[in-house]
Amino acid sequence: AKRASKILQALAFKIMNAYRESEKGKKGKSNEYTDDTIISRIVNNENYADDADRAADIILLLAGGHDTTAYSIAWTLIEVAKNGNDSQLEKYRHVAVNIDDVEALRRVDELQYIIKEGMRLHAVAAMGPARQNRKAFDFKGDDGNIHIPPNSFMWFNHFSMFRHKKYFGDDADLFRPGRWKDSNDAMSRAFVPFTLGRQNCIGQSLANAEASTVISVLLAKYDFSVAEAGEEDYFLTLKPKGTKLVARKLK
Repeated sequence: AKRASKILQALAFKIMNAYRESEKGKKGKSNEYTDDTIISRIVNNENYADDADRAADIILLLAGGHDTTAYSIAWTLIEVAKNGNDSQLEKYRHVAVNIDDVEALRRVDELQYIIKEGMRLHAVAAMGPARQNRKAFDFKGDDGNIHIPPNSFMWFNHFSMFRHKKYFGDDADLFRPGRWKDSNDAMSRAFVPFTLGRQNCIGQSLANAEASTVISVLLAKYDFSVAEAGEEDYFLTLKPKGTKLVARKLK
């Protein structure tokens, strides 16, 4: 673990040094940095004690917003490939034909429905977060009142919660992006892929930006089909294994 930690820190320092040596890492005529990116905000933020602290945040963003995002994108494309006639996909492509700006594509409602449904059906952080409560509390569950003693360890299982028929209906195991068009408060509260509160995912803004940018462009330009189904694999994250898709450029 110590060796792995040193390797990750060395990678973060390499990223910082490469940025500083690039043109983007140099100050402009006004003696200010003109590059407004995540790496810029970390490297040029004077609130950090030193580069070791900066490296810690870079590692956190890479771990929390890179692999997990890649798997979310993969799962969404797999579901699109399996459900090529979905009405929300057709509506998105109908709108996307007249949009050249990626930022505008990312904001199309139907695209957001597709991404949310992919993330709901295949929760990459399947086991969800763990929490320990300081004080005892009671709440009403499906089987009656439940008492949680103080200092209890609790897991919020995303996989089962995101497929719960109480919140998402009898077709909760199916890919149906249109459910988000008519979503209610119960659905929104049950779908928390980045968790909530002060300990939510620090990389969620980056993850959402990456996923919506990549998926918006791919779905606007390509049609996908499944060449090899592969299988699900879980170790820390839920990921597709051995799955192959075929991309065909849309006319």
